[in-house]
Amino acid sequence: MRGNLNSTNPADWWDSSQITIWSEWEKTNEKEVRAWQHCINKRFSSENRTASTWLKEFVSNSSTDALRTAVTKKYEQLPDAQLGGVIYLYYTLCEMFEMS
Repeated sequence: MRGNLNSTNPADWWDSSQITIWSEWEKTNEKEVRAWQHCINKRFSSENRTASTWLKEFVSNSSTDALRTAVTKKYEQLPDAQLGGVIYLYYTLCEMFEMS
């Protein structure tokens, strides 16, 4: 996922690398994950968008109230095109495991 995120063409954003967000979330950054979510929302199939919605609901419903509140504060600041399960999961994992 080390493409040119400054390009206006989403096809330039990606290279051939792969990541599993569940186990390698710390290998990416917020800007990349937001671009990933944008592509899901704007370029992927309706099935992928549905899966993204389900992922967001699963993670949210599996979280404590305090965790959900902390994640929602970040999540609600995003533009609509960047809302979905991948970014919600990323914020959740950051809240749970990132050291400050």
